[in-house]
Amino acid sequence: MINYMIGNTWDFTLLDEIERLNDDYSELNVRISEIYGSLSDNPLGTARPDYRIPSMLVKKQKDFIQKAVDKNLIVNYTINIPCFGSLEHLKEVENEFYDFVSRLVDFGVQRFTITHPLIIMLVKRKFPNISIELSTIAHVSSVNQLTLYAQLGVDKICMNLMKNRDFTFLINFREACDKNDIEVELMVNEFCLYECIFRNSCYQLHGHTHTDERSYLYDDYTLGHCTIIKKMQPSEWLKARFIRPEDIGKYVETTGITNFKITGRTFPTFDVIRITEHYMSGNFNGNLLDLWYQLENIGKDREGFVEPMICINNKLLDGFVDFFINVRPNCEIFCGTKCNYCLEYFNKIMKKQWEI
Repeated sequence: MINYMIGNTWDFTLLDEIERLNDDYSELNVRISEIYGSLSDNPLGTARPDYRIPSMLVKKQKDFIQKAVDKNLIVNYTINIPCFGSLEHLKEVENEFYDFVSRLVDFGVQRFTITHPLIIMLVKRKFPNISIELSTIAHVSSVNQLTLYAQLGVDKICMNLMKNRDFTFLINFREACDKNDIEVELMVNEFCLYECIFRNSCYQLHGHTHTDERSYLYDDYTLGHCTIIKKMQPSEWLKARFIRPEDIGKYVETTGITNFKITGRTFPTFDVIRITEHYMSGNFNGNLLDLWYQLENIGKDREGFVEPMICINNKLLDGFVDFFINVRPNCEIFCGTKCNYCLEYFNKIMKKQWEI
């Protein structure tokens, strides 16, 4: 069974749509088994600014979580802030934090996604039986790390995004996780630059931005940097560690990993369901970038002009991932120097698109 975890928009319509998708695609041996997300009342914060995540009355939180559980979904609450300012701040909100977690557990939350090891320890101290997923923000990149996280009580790991095409690593990492009773999950529709120098600071800016007025640091510097590079070097879109709907089966067959995360907890519910259905069906005809919600401010300058995003015909990428499965290049060492596979493939499909 292939299991998908999708973004929780805290919209009751989302739960009904999940039920529909699970019914419609049950014969394909795929299922949405888990939803992840957070609200703006988290005393420690999350890896998203408050203005991008919803708020909800406590009574409605309870109703929503219980309805999700009734539909046989795991409710995964994200407390994945990469840092929390200072130990003094943590001490100030410790009791409030425990009350907050206790309330969510009472409502039916079964798992928490956490980045910082200290927060994992705090949660496990009071709630030893609760399930913990390690966030992709932790950037796990070695078997020894998973052993240390297992000792803290982690039982699920969202893999370091940059490892998505390192199949030798994924196979061995999954085998080590099996020995430690840890589930492995791969994130499928994230289009960050490969080995972006802003990736860590991007999450830190997110985690410490609470109002729209403060978002300029993120928009102008982090996102602007990413957008400019992709505009100047559009082959960077193919270097990004996305996994296409058509290639999910290849990942399952090659690595043995059957858990996949579809990003989108800050997307509109319609787009979460739209993107999820492409993955459940294993088929997508369209622009590759439409597997990622294109925020209105991406590519926007100070005058409000929106530059057109590039179009990459997803079907022209059939077979693209086979090179990484069969040849298994060491991208960390050779990307852009001895290996230009993504650049050459990009030029080839762009030529085909013009011919079409």
